[in-house]
Amino acid sequence: MEEKLPIFVYGTLMSGFGNYMRLLHGHYTTTQKGCIHGFEMVSLGGFPMILNSELTDKVVCGELFWINQEEYDQVLHNLDRLEGHPSFYIRTKVPVIVGQDVCNAYVYVGSKDYTERKDTFNKVADGDWRKYVETGQRNHTWC
Repeated sequence: MEEKLPIFVYGTLMSGFGNYMRLLHGHYTTTQKGCIHGFEMVSLGGFPMILNSELTDKVVCGELFWINQEEYDQVLHNLDRLEGHPSFYIRTKVPVIVGQDVCNAYVYVGSKDYTERKDTFNKVADGDWRKYVETGQRNHTWC
């Protein structure tokens, strides 16, 4: 049986975006802002992807969701389907920094195929998708 860890999201699953309303809204008990280190964010147009990075100073900003326990398996299944786990994104256990604390959570990371091509994608330099969208750097509006 898999651990029932919180879910760290950094793109269209964050509050205020379309996939949040479809898949997370109303299915969690608590949410907090957090960040993870050792990943680079790239834009695939209408949504981001994070990729493993050798640069440990790279930070990705996002939100951490504690899913209702009675709905956990179904929510995780729905997220896996959205993210194309395990071929497009891979659900990975990572440490998330929340204020002064660190907790383990699942996050969806781009597969090795995408990591090998990371230089072909537009970078989200500061690892903050919300800021990237709000400043008009994203060139698609369908998510």
